[in-house]
Amino acid sequence: MSQEVKVNTQSSSPDEIARLQALYQCHILDTAPEKAFDEITTLAAYICQTPVAHISLVDARRQWFKSKVGITATETPRRFSFCTHTISQSDIFIIPDTLADERFATNPFVTSDPYIRFYAGVPLTTVEGYNIGTLCVIDYVPRELTNAQVEALQKLAYQAMQLIELRRNLGELESSKTRHQKNKNSNSFLKNVAGFFGIASLILIVISFVSYRNLNGLIRTYNQATNSHEILEKLEAVVSQMKDVETGQRGYVITGQDNYLEPYNKATASIAQHLEELRYLLGGEPKYQPQLKKLESLIQQRIAFSQSVIDARRKFDFETARQLTLSGRGKHLMDEIRQIIHEIEQQENAILQQRSRKARTNSYLTVSAFTTGILLNFCLLSGVYYLTYREIHKRQRTELILEQERDFTSAVLNTSGALVLVTDTQGKIVRFNQACEKLTGYLFSEVRDKIFWDLVIPPEDVAQAIALFRQVQTEFPQQCESYWKTKNGDRRLIAWSNTTLLDADGVVEYIISTGIDITEQKQIEATLRQTNTLQTAILDSTSYTVISTSIDGTICTFNRAAEQLLGYSAEEIIGKTTPVIFHDIQEIVQRSQALSAQGIHVPLGFDVFVALARRGEIDEQEWTYIRKDGSRFPVLLSVTALRDIDGNITGFLGIGSDITERKQAVEALRTSEARLNFTLEAAQMGIWDWDMLTHQVTFSERLALIFGFPPATRCATYQDFINTIHLDDRAIVEQSIARAVEGDGNYQVEFRIFWSDGTIHWIGSQGRVYYDDTHQATRLVGVSMDITERKRTEQALQQANAKLTGWVRELEERNREITLLGEMSEILQACETVEEAYKTLPSLVQPLFPNLSGGIFLISASRNIVEAVATWGSISSSHVLFKSDDCWALRRGRLHYVENTHAGLVCQHLDGTSATVEYLCVPMMAQGEALGLLHLSCSELGLTQGKKQLAITVAEHIGWAIANLKLREKLQNHSIRDALTNLFNRRYMEESLERELFRCDRKQQPLGIVMIDVDHFKRFNDTFGHEAGDIVLREIGLFLQKNIRKSDIACRYGGEELVLILPESSLDVAQQRAEQIREGVKHLRIQHRQQLLGTVTLSLGIACFPQHGSTPEALIQAADAALYRAKATGRDRAVIA
Repeated sequence: MSQEVKVNTQSSSPDEIARLQALYQCHILDTAPEKAFDEITTLAAYICQTPVAHISLVDARRQWFKSKVGITATETPRRFSFCTHTISQSDIFIIPDTLADERFATNPFVTSDPYIRFYAGVPLTTVEGYNIGTLCVIDYVPRELTNAQVEALQKLAYQAMQLIELRRNLGELESSKTRHQKNKNSNSFLKNVAGFFGIASLILIVISFVSYRNLNGLIRTYNQATNSHEILEKLEAVVSQMKDVETGQRGYVITGQDNYLEPYNKATASIAQHLEELRYLLGGEPKYQPQLKKLESLIQQRIAFSQSVIDARRKFDFETARQLTLSGRGKHLMDEIRQIIHEIEQQENAILQQRSRKARTNSYLTVSAFTTGILLNFCLLSGVYYLTYREIHKRQRTELILEQERDFTSAVLNTSGALVLVTDTQGKIVRFNQACEKLTGYLFSEVRDKIFWDLVIPPEDVAQAIALFRQVQTEFPQQCESYWKTKNGDRRLIAWSNTTLLDADGVVEYIISTGIDITEQKQIEATLRQTNTLQTAILDSTSYTVISTSIDGTICTFNRAAEQLLGYSAEEIIGKTTPVIFHDIQEIVQRSQALSAQGIHVPLGFDVFVALARRGEIDEQEWTYIRKDGSRFPVLLSVTALRDIDGNITGFLGIGSDITERKQAVEALRTSEARLNFTLEAAQMGIWDWDMLTHQVTFSERLALIFGFPPATRCATYQDFINTIHLDDRAIVEQSIARAVEGDGNYQVEFRIFWSDGTIHWIGSQGRVYYDDTHQATRLVGVSMDITERKRTEQALQQANAKLTGWVRELEERNREITLLGEMSEILQACETVEEAYKTLPSLVQPLFPNLSGGIFLISASRNIVEAVATWGSISSSHVLFKSDDCWALRRGRLHYVENTHAGLVCQHLDGTSATVEYLCVPMMAQGEALGLLHLSCSELGLTQGKKQLAITVAEHIGWAIANLKLREKLQNHSIRDALTNLFNRRYMEESLERELFRCDRKQQPLGIVMIDVDHFKRFNDTFGHEAGDIVLREIGLFLQKNIRKSDIACRYGGEELVLILPESSLDVAQQRAEQIREGVKHLRIQHRQQLLGTVTLSLGIACFPQHGSTPEALIQAADAALYRAKATGRDRAVIA
């Protein structure tokens, strides 16, 4: 409405009137399409990359399209036009997002078809400074224009205005010719003066006759009007008397006093008199007789009804009369009486108005007739003298006007920026404006009366120019493009519009050609085509997928590599909004959660891909692409922002590479490394890597244990290792290294080392030397193992056959342990839940530690409490529940062994009253975090080094297994839960509904479905913001979880729609549950930012199996239909299907 008022205000201003006059002088409105204008709009749409462009002219009530691309309409109302705002500007007018601009957010062209989201327009300004229209481009998505596009659009607008100025100049020339012809053909005014006197006399006679008739008609009309007023007064009197009847009846019924009947009796007596007067007044009008009879009958019935009410009050009591009054018959009769009186009044008022108009007309005609007769006598003679003088004066001014027209035409042609060439029928130049002089370098004096094709047309184009010149004289209009040769030899391409000027006999006298220089325009078009071809070739030649989008995620580019890898054609993808069908939705959810963990909160969808790119970073992530055939493959996708020269983001570019082979290689390497580590761990071997240039040695945890280094140590110097070697064996080690370096590179040696406790251990090492390109030794990589026991065995082999048997048994035990360890890993991996793993742990761990008691303890989510989830054995040396700080192993993050609980550093969670025991605590670690504790104990010394190492390995396996199970449960929970409401999602709902239907069908039990929708949910979003809407959904989800049975399933169906699945619930039970939920939610007090959001009401649709369907689709459809009826009948209710 504000826009429309603004337009009307402008329309009345002097500037607007002058602007409209300038527009009408161009003689362009409602003309046929022209190629020159169409080329400008096509080029504007191409340069700005928009689907719509048009040249529009804005008059007082509309905007009319002279040329258009991408639309079919020829005009639109001015009050809704974007161009109305543009013509009030002095420069380009840009709206990046119409929905974000309060001036246009409610415009019907924005909220409905064609759904305009972007607009840019340049005003078309005349030489006088009036904006008569615009050249504009439109898009259906928000966007920005680059500086280059803005400059190109302004230049195209200038060219369009030059074309319009040419048309205006031609119109002035035609107007001058028309005025000349009128002056030439004018007849003498004095010849008609005598005839004028005779006509005036005749008019006076006619006026006298008309005045007489009008006076008679006026008198008749006055009498009829008086009669109508009396009829209306009588009707009002009848209505008033009927009101008195009602008043008297009502007063008597209420009080029972007879004095209230006085108005009643007077009214009934006078009504008959008024009706008789009405019959007299209306007696001459047959059309009123049926209404009058009906009115009398209804009045008699109403008086009779009032009398019956009075009699009931008099004979019986107030309640009887009251019941009779409440029957509504009296009111019905009064309504009919009023209706008939109203109809008669309307008819009389209409007749009265008609007679009043007729009277006014007769009065006006009478006065006008007399006035005209009097004035005509006085004005006739003076009018004749005045007209005679004016005719003579007009003839004197004719020559002066013609001379001024010639001067004006010359000035217009010279001030126009377009080329104007006027030639005679022989091709000789008659007019040559300043624009032509500037372009060609010739002065008008140089080219006057010369053949134009001999002067400015290149020789090779002369024949074509002559043929076209002849054609112009027979066909109108003509448009063409041709080259001109300038004085210095340059060639310029000109777009011409040709017309002819005829003489008084209709013969062609002059040919007028107007043109604009389009040389630069053609060069720009060629450059754009070349650039586009080059870009297409580059995109199609790369092996990477290249996908570009607009700023809102609409895909603009989909190169050939993307087509080949994904199986989709560019036509299937371009124009869709990403993420599209080749993205994994679960990955998008996970990436959104990862961004949220970094403090970057974005909604699910396109923003997940470009969140970092918007911040100026290059976002490189691994994603999974889904081919058209459903197969998947990993890609490394790099997303960057596309910016214009001002740094504004105009879109995004994603470049992806197929990393299937690389992932397979990495996975193979990881598997191989895991197997090697497992093998070395089982063989109790440690790995080391000596950099012979820096003398730094890196090694594994096992090697640290072998050499007696602290367990967390992973790096030392070569000298640190030499210092641990027995003095007698250092020379042997150094000689072995020298032989390996100088020989075939194989290194093998056995030597003794000292541990920090002073004990001596035998070490067996073997490795290989690596060389650089100059054959210089750079690295020595190998493995070492503690062979102390082997050495001792060798030294005492003859006396230790029994020990040999023990070693064999220990080796068998080790093999058994490895086998059991593998089985444990497989079984734990096969477990589906953590609870299932807890149940299997005692039977899996106890065989690995026979004759030992123990337990598996897990740390709570608070990280403060440790609780036993599995125990075995006869010795219970530890509490089942204790603080995490009570265990030294959990504090230190490493194995804690106590040989004697009465002498060592004992953990506080041990039972102090128990007998002396040996125990071991091993933290269960995963990804650097302690998940729990493996505790082993025995009454005798039975925790050997092998058992300790086995305990470490078992703890690691259990820790990783539990961590994987928890992660799997967490991922599964995310896949079936809605992130906002924590209700089950739609996929889980569909699966559960099908499962529950099958179960209820098998057990012959009913099943209820309740579909819920939040009433006026959009109002919460619009009033308090989308965050408030999320809080409403979250609170309703929490309410449902607290108020349903464990067997019930609450799901988020989509948006603000929720679904309840009620297994084994009849239709009555489902309806009762629905009403309880509706009432409960209605009493929720939901706050957002310390502000109450108001009452939340629900509309619910109820369906039940098997009454309303036997399939999930049928039940959902029935519940949805019931929900729709609940909405349609007023909301805040539950409706059964």
